[in-house]
Amino acid sequence: MAGQVVARGLNIALGVGVTIALVRGLGPRRFGDWSALLAVIALVGYLTNVGLDEVAVRQAAIDPRRESRWISAMVSLQLMLSVPVTILALAVTLVIARDDSARIAAVLLSLTCLFSALGSVRAVFQLRIRNSWTAGFELANGLLWAIGVFAIVAAGAGLVAFAAAFLVASAVANVGQALLARRQIRIRLRGGGPDRAHLMKIGVPFAIASLLYLAYTQVDQVLVFELAGARAAGMYGAASKVLDRALVVPGSILATMFPMIAVAYREDLVRMRALVQTALEVVLAVTLPFVAYVAVVGRPLMRLLFGEAFASAGPALSVLMAVFAISAFSYVAGDLVIVLRLQRRYIIYAAVGLAVNVALNLLLVPAYGFIAAAWVCLVTEGLVIGLALRAALKTIEHRLRLARMVRIVGVAGAGALATLAAREAGLPLVPIGLAWMLATGCAWLVLHPWSPTELRALLTPSRGR
Repeated sequence: MAGQVVARGLNIALGVGVTIALVRGLGPRRFGDWSALLAVIALVGYLTNVGLDEVAVRQAAIDPRRESRWISAMVSLQLMLSVPVTILALAVTLVIARDDSARIAAVLLSLTCLFSALGSVRAVFQLRIRNSWTAGFELANGLLWAIGVFAIVAAGAGLVAFAAAFLVASAVANVGQALLARRQIRIRLRGGGPDRAHLMKIGVPFAIASLLYLAYTQVDQVLVFELAGARAAGMYGAASKVLDRALVVPGSILATMFPMIAVAYREDLVRMRALVQTALEVVLAVTLPFVAYVAVVGRPLMRLLFGEAFASAGPALSVLMAVFAISAFSYVAGDLVIVLRLQRRYIIYAAVGLAVNVALNLLLVPAYGFIAAAWVCLVTEGLVIGLALRAALKTIEHRLRLARMVRIVGVAGAGALATLAAREAGLPLVPIGLAWMLATGCAWLVLHPWSPTELRALLTPSRGR
């Protein structure tokens, strides 16, 4: 986890700079076009994956003697799906593109769906508990993308140039992952029909549920674009970018723990419950204190990052930080859905979330703008993740132990109060950040969510496991 967090932390820091340059280079209206196109690519592009990564990792972790067959079946399936998905992405993005530059950008961004299928080989690194390699490729992708963005901003180019740089960075990183993965495991693209069929049998219900989940997390960006205009979409997209960057941290934690949870479910249910409890506590500890800080300083932070034109998106960022706190748990819930085979129930929850999200956005965005979309996202995320996590915990007969979680909430609350007091005193962001750090650190020492002995046990691998 440490290796991933370091690499992805660097990528987040790099990504913040890239996002600032991108937003400032495009401006609110053009960034609205960019955000809407990427939202469609994320939504349609998921059809290339359809949850096969997680299903293949589950099967290979439980049945390690056949791991090569499971991974080969997964990669070959995704390559087959990538062509029709690319065509679909192209068709949808061309429909929403409003001018020639946006249409050319739509073509270039749609081509990333072809290369994303190659990126599925990162499942090999997850099985080997070498997710830091995946994080390394993500960092390399981020570096290439950053070089492209800064060069394009310096040259004064526009939307099309950014789309071309995005495509090149994605292609290089995904091809590199594929070449390294082939040195770790033998991948056969021919044959394996029964294995592909079995993966689809397990994966299709989860894919439907995940697509519904992805739909209601991405459709708000498109609805804001259509209902409130490109400028509002650009404001909302900028705030959402901060949320997207932050989600890398809980994703790194669960990428490491997922194979462990899958194996424990087969061998030791008591250990599985302990792993799930630990995952929830660690995710809460690494997200909630930062949520407390950013939620309080949303407006000045948006002004600092993206300029005065984006300051009014600050309230949306504050709401989306609450979404981040809930979304972090979606990684735990999603992993448990796969391991416990609760896909069909998750379909119902995600469908309800999508219906609620679309209905509320259609009702509220025309009147209240993109701020309403942020609140709607919070409501639907809490509804779906709450239902999924409750069902998973009930299945493994695990009642959450809340004592440590309450102490973590207390630490975050102390930081939030200090941040609010510093902000109301009229202090700039740096002193506000120092006040938050001091209050959070003192609260941690007083409430000690983990004792030194417990931290050593958490961070030190156990022999024989």
